[in-house]
Amino acid sequence: MISGGMRRPQQFWFKFALVLGCLLGVLLLFQSIFGYFFISRRLIEEQLYREAERQGMALERSVRQLRPQEAAGIATLIQDTARENPQKIAWVRVLDPGGRVVAQAGTPAAAAPEPGQLRKLFEERSRMAKMVETPRGKAMLAVLPLRVPVRPPEAGRTPRVRIGPSFLEIALYAESATRSFGRLHVNLLVSSAGALALLIAMLLLAQRLRAYVRAQQLEQQFAIARQVQSELLPSGTSFCPALECAAACIPAWQVGGDFYDIFATDEGVALVVGDVAGKGLGAALVMSLLHGAIRCTDWMSAAAHENASRQLNRVLCDSTAPATFASLFWAHYQYPMLSYINAGHLPPLLFRASGSVERQVERLSEGGPVLGLLPYAEYHQGRIRFEPGDLLVLYSDGVLEAANAAQEEFGEQRLHAAIRDGLNGSCQELCDAIVARVRNFAQRDTFEDDLTLVLVRALPVKKALEVALAEVEREPVPAQEVPAVLARALEAGSTSPA
Repeated sequence: MISGGMRRPQQFWFKFALVLGCLLGVLLLFQSIFGYFFISRRLIEEQLYREAERQGMALERSVRQLRPQEAAGIATLIQDTARENPQKIAWVRVLDPGGRVVAQAGTPAAAAPEPGQLRKLFEERSRMAKMVETPRGKAMLAVLPLRVPVRPPEAGRTPRVRIGPSFLEIALYAESATRSFGRLHVNLLVSSAGALALLIAMLLLAQRLRAYVRAQQLEQQFAIARQVQSELLPSGTSFCPALECAAACIPAWQVGGDFYDIFATDEGVALVVGDVAGKGLGAALVMSLLHGAIRCTDWMSAAAHENASRQLNRVLCDSTAPATFASLFWAHYQYPMLSYINAGHLPPLLFRASGSVERQVERLSEGGPVLGLLPYAEYHQGRIRFEPGDLLVLYSDGVLEAANAAQEEFGEQRLHAAIRDGLNGSCQELCDAIVARVRNFAQRDTFEDDLTLVLVRALPVKKALEVALAEVEREPVPAQEVPAVLARALEAGSTSPA
């Protein structure tokens, strides 16, 4: 069962894929955001704290090597350290157990820790670190035990007085650690953007699901229309034992406005080629209208033919938009005469089997203007002899206007050359050769305009009898009808050379 142009199992899996894609996009986005904040906070803080410990250990080694027991000596060391790393260190200061500043480098942006906090840090060996704001941005403030005694600068001190533990307070700019994670930040930004793009794409697809299903339904309808249109075209090439026929109709889109028809009548054979302005479904609908009207109208006599042309013109003028029109060549063949009306169509080419080369080609242009533009246009029937061996070539403008990459059109001269090169072959071989030559010239499998080509050759009596017998063998008929088939073949070419 088809629903909305897509089978229900297909709809289920399509919707399931959309939901799964949305969940995956949300998961990736959440993971990217979480990773960004984890790096921005935890990893950078860890990096800064390790750098603070490294600076503290370096200061301890310097104190042990130089043994500066006085505060002035310690101050010189930390000032040198701050001076060597101005992009990293915001300030450094040494504190005694009571929280008093013993030595300092830089301008602190936070108050010194309370004595109780320092005691807890020393006794429990806990970690004291926090982010603070400075004039240059965020900085990590870390307080570390300084494992060397430092004598405070007090007057009258006794050298043997025991000195308690000291503490190092150091503030490091956060931007100094951020540079180390620059590449990782870029990767996280890219992954976040990708996750967001995936999520947006899934949401857009979900929003456009109805339109997609509708497009699938229209695609199916176009396929059905293409099948119906192809079924309207003749399915065979044997319409009369006295004629050899071949045709090709290639729409630019799935359906087109070009059409042709060849069908037997009580008196002979009807030949029709038409071209509706435009392409696509609209042109195909007008084509179907013309096709049905031609089939249902009795137009085999001269007066009826001209009157039918006027009626078709009025129908198109009254029933279609002003910009909709169609060219039409329709003819009736009853040996040896071909009666036709050309309503604005490209004149078919009649290649004579005999005669000089200069006068070998005749153009069938008698008729009137295109159908659907002038409500009161008049049409006149033309008549011409169509002898055995003569070849009639009917075509639409898609043949001549097929263009290559340089926008050069195939043109009538190339068409004439292709026909002359294949005159000695069968109509089907010549038709295939012309279409192949047009494709090779245009260097493409599809065309910008509908392409229609019909070739009809009159056969001599002997050949007509052979065709009739072959038709009877291919599609057996009751025995009592065989004489009638052969009689029609003889009648169709009774005055042609054997």
